Amino acid sequence: MKDPLKVAVVVPYPWTEVLRGGERYARDLALQLQARGHQVEVLTTHVSKRFDTTQIDGLTVRFAPRFERAWQRRRDLSAMQTQAISAFALVLRHRYDVVWALTPGGAWAGRAARRATIYAEMGMPTMEWLEERKGGVRQYRSVLRTASQVTAMSEAALATVREASPRARRPPVVAYPGVHLGQFELDGAPRIGPPRLLFVSDASIGRKRLHLLLEAALVLQDRHPGLVVEVAGPGDPIGAITHLGERGDAARALMDLSGPHALADMPRVYPKATVTVLPSIFEAFGIALVESLACGTPVVCARAGGMTEIVDDDTIGATFEPDDVDDLVLALDRAIALAADPATPTRCRAHSVRFAWEHEVGDAHERLMRWVAEHPT
Repeated sequence: MKDPLKVAVVVPYPWTEVLRGGERYARDLALQLQARGHQVEVLTTHVSKRFDTTQIDGLTVRFAPRFERAWQRRRDLSAMQTQAISAFALVLRHRYDVVWALTPGGAWAGRAARRATIYAEMGMPTMEWLEERKGGVRQYRSVLRTASQVTAMSEAALATVREASPRARRPPVVAYPGVHLGQFELDGAPRIGPPRLLFVSDASIGRKRLHLLLEAALVLQDRHPGLVVEVAGPGDPIGAITHLGERGDAARALMDLSGPHALADMPRVYPKATVTVLPSIFEAFGIALVESLACGTPVVCARAGGMTEIVDDDTIGATFEPDDVDDLVLALDRAIALAADPATPTRCRAHSVRFAWEHEVGDAHERLMRWVAEHPT
């Protein structure tokens, strides 16, 4: 058996404060590496002026002060963009074999401290997006040229990383995120009765397309009496409601604002839904789709980004053309019918296994980490 490694997982916000795909990935990655015998510490920030260490979900979490200075506000810089400052102090203080960073700032801190560093790109960094930020292209390419290894969350995301930084130190690779299957119990009952369409993304972010789901729900309500759109994620949905104009009040009447939920609550949320819907664009992966499938609930997503690498089987869900409300209506109709099939929950669960941390996803991450530890430069 190989010796265990000491690993720092660097994320700007703890998952107890901000619930997004990145924070969820950081937690699950740390738990998986720890379960495999490695010494893992999560490095993050808090609003206190002090450094602190605590235990969260059985993980050692080290907090550094979150720098929020006037010059940052003037430049519209968030803690995510300036985490290099706080992360560097923690990485330098402790002897880690590998730094696994989820932001460019965290990756810079790892390399500045001369540690083997993996930069996990959590999104789809298009050139247009980078060019909108002062120095964005130069800074991003600098990080990718210095990191020991760069990963993307899907083949679709990998293509954007390659375009944004064609001269990375090493060719970027795909490292699919995963789910801990043991945390998501299969509910084998068919989903019958009035449809419950589950939306778990941030309702305030336009690219998550809550307004599109609401438009489709307004069309579907006549042939599916009692239909409900459950908004279980964070964020204020007022923007999506306002987007619908005069139909906003009718859409609001269909909504059940149950969120935001803690990570521990989600295994109880998915089985109550008929279908989980992710109508986003620019989605690098879509971990909520895998979590839903693990519970036996079918899914609907746009044919965009990394989501189609999950929903590639029409027996576990349906896809639609991005921003096409008529196509979304058709996809939802198919998925609602699919949810009533007694065989669907088992098929969904079986489909999710290929994204399980306990199996190939966890093995792939550990192989990558060990390789980087042995080849840091």
